[in-house]
Amino acid sequence: MVSFNRNTHPELDQLNDNCLAVFQYPRATATVRSSLVEVDGNRRRQFVVCGTLGTIAIVPLEPPQLTLTLDQPRGKFHKGTQLVELPKMTGRYDGDLLSLAAAIRGEKKYPYPLEHDLLVQECVLQASEMS
Repeated sequence: MVSFNRNTHPELDQLNDNCLAVFQYPRATATVRSSLVEVDGNRRRQFVVCGTLGTIAIVPLEPPQLTLTLDQPRGKFHKGTQLVELPKMTGRYDGDLLSLAAAIRGEKKYPYPLEHDLLVQECVLQASEMS
């Protein structure tokens, strides 16, 4: 993992507000970028996955607009680029919070082992260049 964390206005605060982290895996590379100083940056919040068979892009994240590009037809999707209709969002984190509440109440098993949550937090701290 390599990170680049910058403070745009050190005379105003100590906030790293323009950051990029690059995570390297055996068969993939993932990047996470955050820039608090970008004007109208919410329009560019995105999630993109590129693979050998196609690419999926959600730009912007809210409200989500999904574009799918495939190397050949798959199911109801044709070869090439197409917009995919998504269900309307009811609340930003409603599903996640309802699922967490059910796990806390013992109504369902928590979907991730504790090691997963610890690893996620360690990656966030490492990308933030915090010990």
